Amino acid sequence: MKAPKILKLIRKLWPHAFLISFKLEVGLSRDDLIGRAYASLVENGADLVVANNQDEIAGDKHRAYLINLHKKVESQCETKQDISKSITEVLSRQ
Repeated sequence: MKAPKILKLIRKLWPHAFLISFKLEVGLSRDDLIGRAYASLVENGADLVVANNQDEIAGDKHRAYLINLHKKVESQCETKQDISKSITEVLSRQ
């Protein structure tokens, strides 16, 4: 059973919160992944999206892209630790 999407509700309840969403896809090129993740960011009113391709997650490897409101890749991460560090850096600038 798929979990309900609550991002729009969170944005409505807390309009000034810095909202980070996550987008996991399978089998997409880097550009297609970024495009879908950005579309999700816009649709849900998020400020940042962490985009992952399931094909690039194995063992210690966990590639992710942090994409901002301008469809710019803020950071390309290679591990879960890189992802958390990059999110922390983005949040510290807010």
